[in-house]
Amino acid sequence: AHIGERVPPAVVGVTISPVQAAMIRERLPSTTVHVGDFEERSVVLEAAGGSGVASGAYMIESLCHAGDAERVLENVAAALAPGAHLVVCDDMAARRDLHKTDLAWVETYRRGWHVGTFQTSAELIGRADAAGFDLVEIVDLTGYIANGRPRDVAIRIVMALCGRLPIRSAWWDNMVGGNALQRLYRRGAARYMLHTFTRRR
Repeated sequence: AHIGERVPPAVVGVTISPVQAAMIRERLPSTTVHVGDFEERSVVLEAAGGSGVASGAYMIESLCHAGDAERVLENVAAALAPGAHLVVCDDMAARRDLHKTDLAWVETYRRGWHVGTFQTSAELIGRADAAGFDLVEIVDLTGYIANGRPRDVAIRIVMALCGRLPIRSAWWDNMVGGNALQRLYRRGAARYMLHTFTRRR
């Protein structure tokens, strides 16, 4: 919605969540939102209006939820016109050789937030290159992450006391996963990165 308000005239969104789609349609009635899986090329091409025609794409905290990041990048590449830009902003692994304690937090984060791809910057660049993208810019936004707000501390305490209880709900999973991600940031094991690519001509 933030992008839709600032990048006229035609912004099209793809989300797997009907709830999220309804929220966007309510806030921005003129925006077209497709409900579907971006791992399916037909969904991406339908949203883009065809193959090789889209002028740009944003993936904000979404690629991490892909089970097959390579396929998603290939689908987006198929939809973009040569020279078009792709912006990927996501939580990423600071490095591949994480400490075993960090790896345990990674698994908790992935389980809670249903994360399929927790990759390093280098891994993203390699996958994007294979899909037909050239790197333009990398910006480390980790310093802007709010970590340690009163609510974060409260959740941390609750998780320390109850985090291992066999509770299953979307709300609880969100709390568990978010707390684990905050731990990873505090330990320097996660980075919040923005990558800009251009579709190879």
